[in-house]
Amino acid sequence: MKSKASTPATAGVIGLGSLKKKPRRVALCGNPNVGKTSLFNALTGMRQRVGNYPGITVERVVGTVATSAGPLQLVDLPGCYSLAPRSPDERVARSEIAGEFEDGAPDVVIVVADSTNLERSMVLVTQVIDTGRSLVVALNQYDMALADGVSIDVEALSELLGVPVVPTCGRTGEGRAELVSAVLAGGSRGRSLALQFPDVLTRHAEQLAPRLAGREVGVGDGLRFAELVLSSAALAEDVLGRLDAEDSDESRSIAADIRRARQDVEDAGHDSATLSTELRFAAIDALIAPILKRTADQSPWQARADRFLTHPVSGTLAMLAVFLLVFMVVYSWSGGAIDFVDKTLTALGSWLHGLVGGGLLGSFVKDGIVAGLGAFLVFVPQIAMLFVLLEALEDSGYLARAAFLLDRVMGLVGLPGRSFLPLLSGFACAIPAIMATRTIENRRDRMVTMAIVPLMSCQARLPVYAVIVGALFAASPSWVPATVVLVMYVAGIVVAGVVAKGLQHSVLPGARSPLLLELPSYRRPSLRSVLFNTGKRTWSFVAGAGPIILVLMMVLWAALTFPRDVKLQRDFGAESAQLEARIVQSDGDPSRVESLSTELVELRRVESSERLRGSYIGQVAQLIEPVIEPLGFDWKIGVSILGSFAAREVFVPTLGVIYAVGDKADEHDQGLLDSMRDDRWPDGRPVFTPLSGISLLLFYVIALQCVSTLGVLKRETNSWRWPVGLFLAYGAIAYIASLAVFQLGTLLGLGAT
Repeated sequence: MKSKASTPATAGVIGLGSLKKKPRRVALCGNPNVGKTSLFNALTGMRQRVGNYPGITVERVVGTVATSAGPLQLVDLPGCYSLAPRSPDERVARSEIAGEFEDGAPDVVIVVADSTNLERSMVLVTQVIDTGRSLVVALNQYDMALADGVSIDVEALSELLGVPVVPTCGRTGEGRAELVSAVLAGGSRGRSLALQFPDVLTRHAEQLAPRLAGREVGVGDGLRFAELVLSSAALAEDVLGRLDAEDSDESRSIAADIRRARQDVEDAGHDSATLSTELRFAAIDALIAPILKRTADQSPWQARADRFLTHPVSGTLAMLAVFLLVFMVVYSWSGGAIDFVDKTLTALGSWLHGLVGGGLLGSFVKDGIVAGLGAFLVFVPQIAMLFVLLEALEDSGYLARAAFLLDRVMGLVGLPGRSFLPLLSGFACAIPAIMATRTIENRRDRMVTMAIVPLMSCQARLPVYAVIVGALFAASPSWVPATVVLVMYVAGIVVAGVVAKGLQHSVLPGARSPLLLELPSYRRPSLRSVLFNTGKRTWSFVAGAGPIILVLMMVLWAALTFPRDVKLQRDFGAESAQLEARIVQSDGDPSRVESLSTELVELRRVESSERLRGSYIGQVAQLIEPVIEPLGFDWKIGVSILGSFAAREVFVPTLGVIYAVGDKADEHDQGLLDSMRDDRWPDGRPVFTPLSGISLLLFYVIALQCVSTLGVLKRETNSWRWPVGLFLAYGAIAYIASLAVFQLGTLLGLGAT
C-alpha cells in the first residue's frame, strides 16, 4: 500500500483529540462484500466467540483485540447497507450502534468502507456520523482500488468527514496497527452532511422534532431525525410501528401527524420514500468528487470476466459448472470422509459395546450414545467442504454474480438468487444446505429458503425410493421405475414453490429483498480467513445442533428398546440356549456349526422383530394404524416411519427387522423385497401395491422425517417454533397428499394389486 495517498493515513487522526476514557468496546460495521469479516479476523487474530443476540436469530460475533493499552472488545455487526432498517440484520446493527442492547453503546464505531466502491459505502459512513457516535473509517481493499486505477486523497477525505480515515487490507492485515491507533485515540464524531430538504419537509420536521424527542432510534437526533422520518420509507415504517405499539393518545397523535406530513411532502411533488437517499447520494457525490480520481472504470481483465460471467448464456453455463462442482463435492467427493467417520464410529460403538459387557448398557452406549454422535458427526465432512467452497466463492466476489444471474428465475417464487445454491445442495443433504443459507443477508429470504430446503429429495430418501420401486415395479418396463422416482423429485420442487409462496403471504410477509446491481470487485480469497470461517461455522453446527440431535437420538433409542418385558410368542431365550449348546456339542463339524449358527441368527431376527412390535414405537404404530390405514399403510410401515425419524435411510433396515431379514438389509436385499411383496392385510389384500407404494413415496417426499434436520433448524433459527412448526405442517401436508392419492386411486380401481 505504498502510495502518496496512503502515507498521510494517520494524519487524519492527529489533532482530533482523544477520549478521556480509553475505548474498551468497539463496533465494526460495513456493507456486505467489503471485506469486513477478513478485517475482523485480522484485528482479533481469530480470538472470537459466537452467539446470538438475546431473542434474535441474528448471529453475534465478539472478538478481542490485543493492544498496548489493554484488550479491546470488538463486536462484528451484521453486514448492512443502511441504518434505516429493511431487515433484522440492519435493525440489529442500528440498535447496537445506538446502545439499545444491555451492553450499552460502543465507545467507538469502525465503519468499513470499500475503496473500490467508495460512493456506496459512504451512505453508511454518513449515517453513522448522524448518530453522534465517535467513529473511524477503515478504507478497506485499498490495494485493490490502487490496482484498479482508483486514487483516493485519504487526508482530504478525513478532513471533509471530520473523522480518522485509515487505508486497510483485511486479507493481508495491512493497516491494522494504524487502525488500532486511531481507535485508541478515540476517533471523532465527524460532521453530518448538509442535506438540502425541501421547505415543506423542513417546516413539518421542525414542528415534529420536539414531539419525537426521546423516541429517536439511532439514526440521528433532533431535527435531523425528524427530517429522516419524513423522507425514508423504511425509517418511517419502523418509527410508526413503535408509536402504534405504545398505544397512547400522544403516540397516535404523533403517528397521525407523521403520516399527514409525509403526504404533504408527496403532494408537493417529492418522493417521501426515497428522498433522503437521493439527497444523501447527491451530497456524497459532491463531497468525494474532488478527492476521488479514476484512471479507468475497471481493470481490463475484470471487465472481460464480468462480460463473460454475467452474460445470460456464457454466465449461466459457467454458473452451472461451478454449482455442479459444489454439488459433486457435497454429494460425491465427501463420500470417502463420510465413510471414514461412519466406520470409525461403528467400530467405536462395537468396541464400547463389548467393553461394557453388552446387554442393555452396551446397547445404550452403541445404539444410543455413539449412534447419536454419528447422527451429526457424519455430516461434518460435507459441511466443512461446502463452507470452504462457499467462503471462497463469496470472498472472490463470484457468488454475487451468480445471485445476479439467478435473481429473475428465483424471483418466480419470491426468493433471491442466493437461495439457489442452498436449494441445490438440499438434493445432497438438508443439513449443509440449511447451513449454506447463511450467505443470504435478508432474514426473511433466509427463513423461507431454510423452510423449503427439506422438500428437496436428499440422498437419504434414495434407499426408500429404491426399496419401494424395487419391490413394486421390478416387473415393469425399465422406464417406469425411473419415471416414478423422477416424479417424486419434481413433486418436492413443486411443493417447495407452493410452500414458499404460502409463507410469503402468511407468517413471513413482505416483498423479497431487492437486487443490488453494484457487484464487488474480484479478489483472491484469503486461505487463512476461508479456513478459519469454515472451522467456526462447522463448530457452530457441532456445538449448537449436536447436543440436540444426540438427546433426540437417545430418546428414540429408548422408544425402540423399551419396555423390556415384551410378551413374546415363543421362549427365545430357551431356544437360543439350546442352539448354542448344540453348536458347542457339534465337535467342530464345520457344516454342522454353520447350519446351527444360521438357525441361531434367524431365531434372533425373529425375536428382534417381535420385540420391535412390542416396543413403545411398535405400540404407537399399532395404535395409529387406523389413522394411517386410509393412506395404505399398516402398523409395520408405521414402525418404519417412526423409526426413520432418526434418519430417513433407517426406514429400510427397520423393515428388515420387522420382516426378520436382519437390520443390515438394504434396498437390494431380495429377501426383504420378497417379504414386502408377500405381506398381506388380515383380509388377504396385499399390503404393498403400486398405489400404496406411490402413496408412501409421496409421504416421504414431503414429511420432515429427520431429527438432524430439526436439530440444525433449531440451531439456525434459535427457536423450537420453526422446526416443530415445519415438522407438524409438513406431516399434515404429507398425510393429506398421500390420503388423496390413495383414496382417489382406490375409487378408480387402481389399488387392488
